[in-house]
Amino acid sequence: MIFQHPETSLDPRMKAFENLIEPLKLHSGLKQDALLKIGEKLAELTGLRPEHLARYPGHLSGGEIQRIVLARIMALSPDFIVADEPTSMLDVSVQAQILRLMQKLQRETGVSYLLISHDLEVLRKVCHRIAYLEDGTVTSVEHISRGIKT
Repeated sequence: MIFQHPETSLDPRMKAFENLIEPLKLHSGLKQDALLKIGEKLAELTGLRPEHLARYPGHLSGGEIQRIVLARIMALSPDFIVADEPTSMLDVSVQAQILRLMQKLQRETGVSYLLISHDLEVLRKVCHRIAYLEDGTVTSVEHISRGIKT
């Protein structure tokens, strides 16, 4: 899951790279050298540079934090990711970068997303279908690929 405030999912006492490989430490049983190699590949996959990885979360930008969070998630090879307002705290250019990264990860790994957002413009750019909710009930579904609203 990508939380609306992704910085809260990172340990502020650990550097970015340590935060990135933490799920692997907990779930894989890999040795340190293997963890380092996988962590480096994940950083490369998400566009993180070594200087980002050496910083604490409090010294990273919103886009850098979002990349760390995505790399952490991808460490576990998920089939499905719930993303709650993943771009709400980012400026427009960084929003576009993160959305392109999410699309790239989807193409390369086959991961599916449930993207939760109030920003219809963002949803229409990246989603195949949009379900509209009102009081917890789906009121309509828009199929973007065909432009048909049902």
